[in-house]
Amino acid sequence: MNEDPKLIVDAIKSLVDAIESLKQEESLIKDYLYPIVLAFFSALMGGYIGYLGILKRESKEAEKAKIDATNKIILEALDCFQDLVGIKGNYFEKLTDNPAQRLLCVPPILMHHRPSNPEFVNLYYLAKYLTKEASKVSQNGSFQDEQNRFANIALLKKVFSNYNTLLEMWKTRNELVLPIFETIVSGSYTTGVAKVDISDMTRLVGHAKLAQAIDLNEKVLLLTDDILAEFVKLMTELPKIAESIISSKALENYGNVFKFKWDTEIQKQFLNRVPVNEAELKKILS
Repeated sequence: MNEDPKLIVDAIKSLVDAIESLKQEESLIKDYLYPIVLAFFSALMGGYIGYLGILKRESKEAEKAKIDATNKIILEALDCFQDLVGIKGNYFEKLTDNPAQRLLCVPPILMHHRPSNPEFVNLYYLAKYLTKEASKVSQNGSFQDEQNRFANIALLKKVFSNYNTLLEMWKTRNELVLPIFETIVSGSYTTGVAKVDISDMTRLVGHAKLAQAIDLNEKVLLLTDDILAEFVKLMTELPKIAESIISSKALENYGNVFKFKWDTEIQKQFLNRVPVNEAELKKILS
C-alpha cells in the first residue's frame, strides 16, 4: 500500500519526460500534442497531490477524534467518581464492623445524581488495539489482561451501568430505612438511638424488616467501594492505553489525554474499606 504513491509518481514522471523529449522535434502535431498532454498530466498530478492532502487531513481529524472521545469518557468517569465520593462522605470514618451500627450511622441520602450514559461509539480504536494485544498471547504470552481490560468497550459500558444500578439501589435503601429510623427513634426516646442494640432494634422493627434493611445496606456499601475503585482504575489505565495508540504528533499539537495521579492520602480518604463482621451479619440474616 505504501508503494502505490511512489509508483504513480514515477509513472507520471516518465510520461512527462517522454513528452519533453517530443518537444525537441519540430512537428505540427507535436507542437499541439505537447501542451495538451502536459496540461492533462499536470492536472492529474495536482489532483493526486490534493488527494494525498485530504487523506492526511482526515488522518489528523481521526486522531483528534480519538483524543476527544477518550477525554469525554474520562471526564464522565470523574463526575461519577465525585458523586460517589459525595455519597460516601455521609458516613466516611463513621463505620465500625457492627452490622446494626453500620445501618444506623448511614443517614437517608438526598439522591440528586443523574444517571450516566456516555457515548462509546467513537472509542472504536480501542477494539483494534485489544485485538492486536490479545494476539500476542499465542506468540509470547505477554498480554497483560489487567492492564488492558479498559480497552474492552463492553467492560467500560459495564462500569457505568453498574454505577447507574448503584444509584437506584441507594434510592431503594433510603426509602426502606426512613420508616425504620422513625420507628427506632420514637420507640427509644428514653435511651437515644445511639444506645439501641440489635435486640432492641429487632423488637421495635421486626426481624424480617431489619434483616432486609441491613442486607441492602451492606450491599450498597460494598458496591460503592467497588465502583469507586473501578473508576480510579479506569481513570488511571485508559489514558495509558490511549496514549500508546494515538499519534504522538496529535498529542503534541492538539492536546493531551487527561491523566490523574492518585496519591496514598487520596486513596486512604476515598478508597478505604471497613469490612463488616461476617459472623454477626450471618446471625442477623439467618
